Amino acid sequence: DFTNYFEKLPSNQAELALWLESDRMRSLKLTPENFQNQLETVKEEKRLNYDNQPYVPASIKFDEMLFDNWVNGHPTIGYFEDLEASSLDDVRQFFKTYYAPNNAVLVVVGDFDSTEMRGKVEKYFGSIPSQNPPPKPDVDEPVQSKAKYAKVQDKHANLPAFWIGWKAPGRRDPDYYVLGVIEKLLSAGESSRLYQRMVKGEKLALKADAGYDERRGPSGFEAFVVLKPGNTAERAREVLFEELEKLKVKLITPDELEKAKNQIQRTLFANGHQSLQRSLGRAEMLGEYTLFFGDPKLIDKDLELYLNVTAKDVQRVAKSLFNKDVACVVDIEPKKEEPKSETKILETKPKTEVSEIKTDEKKTGTQPEEKKEVTQETAK
Repeated sequence: DFTNYFEKLPSNQAELALWLESDRMRSLKLTPENFQNQLETVKEEKRLNYDNQPYVPASIKFDEMLFDNWVNGHPTIGYFEDLEASSLDDVRQFFKTYYAPNNAVLVVVGDFDSTEMRGKVEKYFGSIPSQNPPPKPDVDEPVQSKAKYAKVQDKHANLPAFWIGWKAPGRRDPDYYVLGVIEKLLSAGESSRLYQRMVKGEKLALKADAGYDERRGPSGFEAFVVLKPGNTAERAREVLFEELEKLKVKLITPDELEKAKNQIQRTLFANGHQSLQRSLGRAEMLGEYTLFFGDPKLIDKDLELYLNVTAKDVQRVAKSLFNKDVACVVDIEPKKEEPKSETKILETKPKTEVSEIKTDEKKTGTQPEEKKEVTQETAK
């Protein structure tokens, strides 16, 4: 997991951002008052964004079932018992361990002189002491060898739905790029295979998505389907398996492969959140590549590796991954509200699926004085 802090501001104000971030790293004010305030803020965030959102508790249950290793399956935001048990000393120790210069990546993107900027970075961050390297968690996962199934009642869901998925190779595996192509083939837009078959064709679902939940370590490939009234999860899964089987037995067409690659290329270079065309997008991606791979230059090879994926690669990975006999499945049933006099306590405690937490953009209050722009991002 990692946390981003970022600023966008005119290039002549870059030093302000360096001062703000170095001051936070050097001497963050941690008091009983602001600890309690932020603890309540996190609790409220968990209630609003996770516990009381339809289908989210089931997605957390899915992760907990899919991964055998607690490190991989637990939600980053934690559980209420963890929040209640946390202390100010815990926070101080965590901050000292993880928010240190030797555990951070500073990225500056924009219109500036590199030599001058390096001097400013050393001016503000150079005297902050390093700490012992944080312990590296054991993320090893056993092979997925049996099917897993659960049913979750969701009082916020209007329609039945289900999650289904498999363990998948992590971000450093060569098949990462193949899985990215498979994701596009299955659910990128209305021309995708799942939409055409399950939503438009047989009208089994209102939503049929598939995605690669990429992580540095063991990851997941999963599908989420919201059923159209009058249909069953069993029938929808049967059709889903048929579509996955097609990837195994027949090579995809050159046109379909090209379309998937074009979609990936647009994602990388369009005006999205992490687009290489945007300064903030470049900063985020450079920071992540440095954190995860130790080399920001690897970003230049990504597109080429996607474009090198072949139809046989897609078939090979589909055969190795999509085994319905070991699938992890969570069915979601809408739960009607009980009368207040007979309210029952829900046995399944909701949890959150967040794998990373990013702060909102900070506003410094300074007004742009010129067109030049610089983006600074610090990832810890």
